[in-house]
Amino acid sequence: MILTNLRASALALVIAASQGYAQSERYTGDGWSVLPPPGWEPLDEAYLKVMTATLQDITQSENQRYIAGFADPAIWPDGEYLLIQLHDNPFSGIRESELKEAFGALDASVAEMSDQVSRSTGGLVEDMSVGSIIYEADRRRVLMRFQSMVDGTPQETYSVLHPGKTKGIQLNWYSPQAEFKDSLPVFVASSDSFTWESGHEWTPRIKAGSRILLYAVSGALAGGFATLVMGMIKKRKQPA
Repeated sequence: MILTNLRASALALVIAASQGYAQSERYTGDGWSVLPPPGWEPLDEAYLKVMTATLQDITQSENQRYIAGFADPAIWPDGEYLLIQLHDNPFSGIRESELKEAFGALDASVAEMSDQVSRSTGGLVEDMSVGSIIYEADRRRVLMRFQSMVDGTPQETYSVLHPGKTKGIQLNWYSPQAEFKDSLPVFVASSDSFTWESGHEWTPRIKAGSRILLYAVSGALAGGFATLVMGMIKKRKQPA
């Protein structure tokens, strides 16, 4: 039933994309918008607070937070969901080559962050790894896949970082690994609907921005990993 709903959602997104989206169907943020899968509804604010607390504990920074989330109410809290993450740092001072190179060499950062997450969850979340990282130059975005064992069950996240002029928006899609292959078309179709409003998009500059880039890389990793952690938290720690 879940997989049938996912295939229907993916088809609906493809049809909507070919016909154009009405503004009322989109979720609109500050200078950007995205189209959640049909039938998915916003997550309760209490969940976002719990998830943001975990994200900020991992990054040790208040510049990273979840600002919205969506899931299918028919299967929540099981199954897939989307967390929208704010990188509250400007990307305007970063060169395109710097961004590409930084996300192409993350072994040390991944190992360190994986150990930290495992310790903070008492070993319930472990074996974290990055499945793939791809920088798409034509769309100026970073595509990432993360895997982990959460309480003994394989989980996976598909994350897309969209650098902007004054901030970055990262879409983090979570799925049990057994359902990920069927879920991915829904995630991709919705992620492809993301757009910046004119004047908010990232325009790479010539000058270096290594410090800003450091925040971006650590935040992107933490967002993907923390989304996996929520697979445990959402079932074990219901919001008041």
